[in-house]
Amino acid sequence: MSIELRSLNSIRNATQALTAGDYSTASRLNLRLFTSYFTSATTDQYEEHLVTFMESLDASTRQLDSLDIRPTISDMKHSKDCLLPVRALATAIEKASSLEVLYMVNLCLVGSKQDFERLAVALQGCVRLKKFYYACGTRLITTNDEHSNDDDDDEAISPISGVLETLGKNFALESVEMYFGTDLGKLSLSTLTSLGRPIWLNKLWICTRDFSDEETVALVNGLTTSAKEHLTSLFLCTKGLATNGSKALADFLATRRPNLIDIHLVINSIDTTTASAETVLRTLTRGLGESLCTSMRLAFPSVHMSEALVHLRAMLRGNYGVAKLQLEKCKSDSSKRIKTTDEECDFLIKANKLGRGDLFQRDNNDSSFPTEEEGECTWMTLFGATEGSLDNIYYLVRSHPNEFATMGLHDCSENMVPTTRVMKNLLRQSIESFGRKAVVIDSALTRTGRARTAAINTAVDRIELALSNEMEDTAASIVGDTEALLSTETRLLKKRMESESANLSSQLKLTKQSLKQSMAGKVQAQTTEMKCFIEGQTQAVQSYMDSALPVNLNVFSREVQDNLRVGIESALAEQTTELDAVVKSALAEQEMTTEAMFKSVLTKREKMAETKLKKALAEQEKAMETKFKAELAGHKDGLVQIQSSLLAMKDDAKVHSDRNGSSISVLLVVVAILVIVSLFLAAGVASLLFLIYTNRADELRSWLERLVHDM
Repeated sequence: MSIELRSLNSIRNATQALTAGDYSTASRLNLRLFTSYFTSATTDQYEEHLVTFMESLDASTRQLDSLDIRPTISDMKHSKDCLLPVRALATAIEKASSLEVLYMVNLCLVGSKQDFERLAVALQGCVRLKKFYYACGTRLITTNDEHSNDDDDDEAISPISGVLETLGKNFALESVEMYFGTDLGKLSLSTLTSLGRPIWLNKLWICTRDFSDEETVALVNGLTTSAKEHLTSLFLCTKGLATNGSKALADFLATRRPNLIDIHLVINSIDTTTASAETVLRTLTRGLGESLCTSMRLAFPSVHMSEALVHLRAMLRGNYGVAKLQLEKCKSDSSKRIKTTDEECDFLIKANKLGRGDLFQRDNNDSSFPTEEEGECTWMTLFGATEGSLDNIYYLVRSHPNEFATMGLHDCSENMVPTTRVMKNLLRQSIESFGRKAVVIDSALTRTGRARTAAINTAVDRIELALSNEMEDTAASIVGDTEALLSTETRLLKKRMESESANLSSQLKLTKQSLKQSMAGKVQAQTTEMKCFIEGQTQAVQSYMDSALPVNLNVFSREVQDNLRVGIESALAEQTTELDAVVKSALAEQEMTTEAMFKSVLTKREKMAETKLKKALAEQEKAMETKFKAELAGHKDGLVQIQSSLLAMKDDAKVHSDRNGSSISVLLVVVAILVIVSLFLAAGVASLLFLIYTNRADELRSWLERLVHDM
């Protein structure tokens, strides 16, 4: 939750809201003091109401884990003007047993000695406090009710000293940060020792107090005793640093604490009464060089900056872990610091980032130096990072004498100060040495060049003979495979045609059977219909005769009756016979017509299928012929190019063998010949496939014989 106190009425309203339980579930409290009101009003006007407000936080502060108090306008210029009564602050912290983070920024803590003691007791109850962020001034109220600024007296102990000493007894503390704008005043030695006492402390930044040599020793002794493993970042400001302080810092850093990777040191001045500035700086840089810090921010007095750079360069030459370095100059008449740079220091930091340590620390007998493609640091990488600086180039040459022993380094001076004369002598000796070596190497290569050339030619002849024999065997095997493939294809085609004819015959038989069955059904139906018609005619005639003849049949003679009956029966028989003949002739004619029609249909289907098959085979043969002709032409062109490349490679192999006698040329020639053989085989296979599809066996044999003859 966030509460802004702008006036006396807002303090009362906030108190009523807290009493009503509006913020009972908050775990974070951001308290903002209105700058205009708290800088203009006196503490007597609002102290009691502010204390009442803090007391009403009782229900909320029991579960608070973060308390942040700062003015609405966080300006360091007004840090001494925004007044916060210490008694009110102590009231808020007394019951915050769960508090883990405490921020106090750009405020001025005002109170009596008893109020500061009460604040120290309140902080002692915060056993879970992990982070303490403090950037405030202090103002002590005397017994005469007069305001006294304790910062004006350098000998008086600041009232905040007891609070910080109590804070150092909290072993759960992990971070202590005191930033610029803070007026700590003078701290006791016991307070400085206790600040480094928490065993879990990982960050200690005291940026606002220039510690004396004695105070620096006390603070470092506290860090040496307790904060051994977890400290990761240290920021100290000193004034009048002497032998004891520099030695304490150097010994602390030289213990090579594994987690301490960030250190900021501001040396505003050096006390030269007991020792020279050169001794103090050499001791301090020795400790920095032996530490494991990767990030350094160092500020030295402007009058001693040149001496500091000398020792820093010497330190960085042997330290491969520093990846970040920021240098500043402190002026005696100003609190501001000016950034500065050094060309050699910048190069060494850049070389560390590139991997200078991995390259220098590699075993001298290890010949497996990395290459640019592997992404590791190489000598060429470091030489490129020098950007042409003579100092940096000379450092690289001197840094690895085993690699450059033949370049006259043993004759150079030991003061690590390069000169133009030394570099010219170095380069001249290097050129002379390499010239002598080149003459010896050239004579040796000349003696062995002819023998190696003869060996290469012999090996090439043997390989060509072996390849010729292999090509003959391959051609014979390909001919046999081609004939077998042709016979297989022919047999499969015949089987396919026979199966097609059998299918057509079976379809014709089935069609005839179905036609006969349908015609037989039709004939039977017509016969039955005709019989029914004849019977009906017979019955009609009979009924006519029965009705037309006289009732007494005796009138006619028996002979007449028989003749009449015989005539009728013969007429019916003739009609039946004629009908049967007509039906049979019709059936025979229809059967012949149907059979002729199916035969013509079958003949047409066979001709159409044969035409389609021939057309498809012709198209496929034409396409394959075009494709293989194109591939064969391409392979022939590639063969001509490879033959010319082979001749050129042979000449190159002779030239290289004359120059350096390397056996790599033999391998190159062998690889080239193998490539040519593979292309010959590819061209041969392509041509063989083309001849297979075009069924030209005679041309195949002649082509293989010509190919063997060419090889």
